[in-house]
Amino acid sequence: MKKKRKIRKSIIIFTAFSIFIVAMIVISALYNQNTQTKPPAREYFKITDVYALADPQDPENQTILVKMLNFKITPIKGDAHYVSINPGGTVTYDHWPWFKEIKCNQTVDLAAAGMEITYPRGLLAKKNEGYAITLRITCSETSTLPDDQRVKIYLDSNWLPWNRSP
Repeated sequence: MKKKRKIRKSIIIFTAFSIFIVAMIVISALYNQNTQTKPPAREYFKITDVYALADPQDPENQTILVKMLNFKITPIKGDAHYVSINPGGTVTYDHWPWFKEIKCNQTVDLAAAGMEITYPRGLLAKKNEGYAITLRITCSETSTLPDDQRVKIYLDSNWLPWNRSP
């Protein structure tokens, strides 16, 4: 009788321990699957030929009001799917540039694609590097962390007055 209880107790302990080990393996596999690191957007994309149309707000051009922004975007780490560019500010979601796919090393000019960014109000103050604009670029292949989505671009002398006086 004692022997049967001892065997039954051993079987229960072994079964509980086996279930615990299997659960730990499954949890570990799920955790590792979800934490595969994706590169930040600033490493995945190359931004070139940035220019803007803007209105100067003071005689020294220390502050400008950006009306339209254009640049070229190239995925350099692989193909990019469901690319969305959030320009921030007061630009509404339905006016964000969006591309279903951009092939690796394929350069897309936003203006040529009819997707240049038009700002209702985009006031920028000049700093050492120029006028900084922070975009949030997302795609299926890049990190989903908000800080990793931020890409800073600079305007310095590459802007033209929106309203040119004759």
